[in-house]
Amino acid sequence: MSNEYSLLRACIPWIIILILSLISYFSRNSKLKYLYLISIIPWIGIIISEFIIMNHPIWYNDPRPWMQAMPFIRLISWLIGVFITIKSIAIFIVTQAQKHLWAKIAIITIKIITILASIWFGYFVILGILSLKSG
Repeated sequence: MSNEYSLLRACIPWIIILILSLISYFSRNSKLKYLYLISIIPWIGIIISEFIIMNHPIWYNDPRPWMQAMPFIRLISWLIGVFITIKSIAIFIVTQAQKHLWAKIAIITIKIITILASIWFGYFVILGILSLKSG
């Protein structure tokens, strides 16, 4: 694992934090801004754990037990952060669709992409089932 790859993994959460901060700024008069601000917390955990892992390699035998748990903390933070961020962005777009045309267009585009991705996924599942050698 190269150092550039680790720096990239540390920069992606900063970009997502910036996006969530902008969303909370545009929703400053709504109660949903607290959801957007809370969804920043797992990304801060990811940044901290990534810097700890960059400075202390996992394969190095470290006697501290929390260092062995660091990859799991990062993984759980990623899962929670991605789930909450997707939900937050979806809620933001749906609330903006009540007022703005761009959000309605975004919802229609997301629905079309979801339908096409489902068809594509189904095609590969069927292709995989047909490729099995049974008998």
